[in-house]
Amino acid sequence: MDPSSRRFVDVLIDQLQAWGVRCVFGVVGDTTLPFISALGERDGIEFVATRHEEAAAFMAKAYAALTGGLGVCTATAGP
Repeated sequence: MDPSSRRFVDVLIDQLQAWGVRCVFGVVGDTTLPFISALGERDGIEFVATRHEEAAAFMAKAYAALTGGLGVCTATAGP
């Protein structure tokens, strides 16, 4: 990929992959769409959609506890 065409989300996903992240839990919304779309374009990290930010946080915590890896969650901007 040409360095001048790299987006912030590409850098973010590269770093998450470098840390060994395999799964991101979160709420889909306007502010997270570029990140979630970029995850769909790449291999290696699965996105699990949740209905609530708190559920995403609980899922990420459980994932980390059960796998020993990093638990990652994302949420959209609220009112």
